Amino acid sequence: MDFIEIRFDRALPVDRDDVEDELNEALAGVGEVSGAGSGAYGAHLDVDIDPAAPRDEVVDRVLSLLSRLGLAGLARIRPGDGTEWIEVGAARNGRTEGAPGASTTTTPHLRGE
Repeated sequence: MDFIEIRFDRALPVDRDDVEDELNEALAGVGEVSGAGSGAYGAHLDVDIDPAAPRDEVVDRVLSLLSRLGLAGLARIRPGDGTEWIEVGAARNGRTEGAPGASTTTTPHLRGE
């Protein structure tokens, strides 16, 4: 996996720059925010990930951070090696964790959507 796409389907209750800064700190050494955009219906972040980084660990770090920032229910991520969106805040792979967990949905990926 060499990137993660993060989508926010509504207005953010926190400043997007703060989310970017927190992500960069949480992913130090394995990834960093490389792009962002906002519009009337939400926002997105592009995160470059070191391909050698352990996939599950990186996904869990991102989900945990987004949940901790209060973004459960309005954020979802798509690891660059797949087509499934993982929603922040739901159970992930049938396990409940202190971290956010997630549910997956398959959504066609359209850049710019």
